[in-house]
Amino acid sequence: FKIGMMLEAYELGFNQLIWMDATLLPLRDPTPLFEQLEKNGSLIPEYVNVEYNRARIFPQTVELLKSLTGVDVTYSRHVSSGIFGLTMSRHETFL
Repeated sequence: FKIGMMLEAYELGFNQLIWMDATLLPLRDPTPLFEQLEKNGSLIPEYVNVEYNRARIFPQTVELLKSLTGVDVTYSRHVSSGIFGLTMSRHETFL
């Protein structure tokens, strides 16, 4: 859904696209987001929240994933897709 809407906006002539979920309420000017998008080619917020992960991932699941992959998912980065952006004219966008 999101990507389809972004492709439609691109076809309408927009190059820098930021998706913001309807549940989010912007409280400030979004210009710095577009500046980051211009600089990096993408806006993909990510975070690590160990306590959040510990409270929501079963310990058995953490151990199973660690034994299968060698990764402790409680310390893994997560992408927040409530807001993200792409510069559509960049080659990397369509890889």
